[in-house]
Amino acid sequence: MSIDKEIEKIRLMLYEVYRQGMSAQNILMLSQKLDEFIVQYYHQEKNQAKNTKPEKKDNG
Repeated sequence: MSIDKEIEKIRLMLYEVYRQGMSAQNILMLSQKLDEFIVQYYHQEKNQAKNTKPEKKDNG
């Protein structure tokens, strides 16, 4: 799933939490979802960095 779709889902969840009066259960659920998203984003960025490293040229 793309980062943009995940961000949109989180925005909708934030709105729902706000609309429902921010119950502890909803806050916990949102917090867990954000943690998962951050981990996925970190791994995706790390993988992209690995894939975009410049190749070393053999000058010898």
